[in-house]
Amino acid sequence: MQKIFRNSCLTKDNFKCAIDGCDVSDEHLLIASHIIPVSAIIKDKNMSIDQKVSYITSDSNGLTLCPNHDALLDKNYITFSSDNSIVFHKKIDDMNRKSLNVSRVTKLKKHRNDDEKMKQNFEMLRKVFLS
Repeated sequence: MQKIFRNSCLTKDNFKCAIDGCDVSDEHLLIASHIIPVSAIIKDKNMSIDQKVSYITSDSNGLTLCPNHDALLDKNYITFSSDNSIVFHKKIDDMNRKSLNVSRVTKLKKHRNDDEKMKQNFEMLRKVFLS
């Protein structure tokens, strides 16, 4: 399933990091990162096996990211709002944002603006992230 998910994300994000202003495009460095973690999907008792597989492999539940941005998303230090603007965890200060090449104006690349399912996934993540 990971290979299907990775290929789908890479294709959707044109083989580049999905963060605007990040031009990492070496396929060996890019990571297909889940928005809602696979472990949370597997634990969900309200989903059938087929629904879980669909969710895990959906590019609307993922982004192609460089290692820095993947680590930030994975550790819940960043998420994205409904207009695809970055939302930072309070632990990330200005100095670290600058070092990691992210700022309060960072957004996802424009081709992701129409992915409503992805926005719903980030909304679910923000409920956990901001609590």
